[in-house]
Amino acid sequence: MNTRTNILTALALAGFSASVFAQPEYDKGPYVEIATGQKKAVDRIDSKPSGDLVVYISGKPVELARDKWKLTVGVRPDELDDAAQFIAEGKSAEAMMVLETVLKKARFQSWDVVAGLSLIDLQLASKDANAAASVLKSLQKRYGDDTFILFADLELADWKTRVALGKTEGLEAVLSEALAGDDRARAAKAQLIRGDVKARAGLLKTAQLDYLRTNYFYAKEDSIQPEALFKIGSTFSAMGDTSNAKIYFRKLKETYPDSNFAAKANAEE
Repeated sequence: MNTRTNILTALALAGFSASVFAQPEYDKGPYVEIATGQKKAVDRIDSKPSGDLVVYISGKPVELARDKWKLTVGVRPDELDDAAQFIAEGKSAEAMMVLETVLKKARFQSWDVVAGLSLIDLQLASKDANAAASVLKSLQKRYGDDTFILFADLELADWKTRVALGKTEGLEAVLSEALAGDDRARAAKAQLIRGDVKARAGLLKTAQLDYLRTNYFYAKEDSIQPEALFKIGSTFSAMGDTSNAKIYFRKLKETYPDSNFAAKANAEE
């Protein structure tokens, strides 16, 4: 048999077990999931700009064309730790340079999305929404129509970027659809973004109501709660109600002390 074996034959011989999932399990890589939903651990993944891969199974290389795989998770790049350290030290420019490197190095291996999400957050914080939109576009080009299904947090990043750019036409319909759906995590994000749309229009009181709804109705969605609490406190502060602002900033720091928003709350007070 040729060492660059047909991928389906190689994976069948390796005992590929079926597994279909929406969110990547980043701590269990490297692995590859082919288009039919079968997943298999591999030794290493080499990706090409086209999206074609060479995966190594028991040390042997196997070619995998872009239309044959759904998702891959490669080896976690060490540079992500460097970027995290830069962010912790407030060195955004240095962090962005490292994340841009990971975005290229880990293309098509899911860690590019992890890097991209952090990069988008930093770009939006620095008021460079066009750069954030460019990162989103590159990731959507890589992962196609299933981008937001495979990587749910990228949809939130897309919504935030659209708000920052002022390109919200059609967004209200998307948010309403998310709020009416059964996915509570997605609905919580939609409720938060509704507040952002109103805040950008200067409607702080109505924006705050959406942030309060996010905090109250989606209290179990820990991934979104730190941001909701921070924005409740920020809107109180912007409206001159420092007493209530402190209450919510304190709740944020006590409940989610390790979140980036807890650090931002310290800076606000």
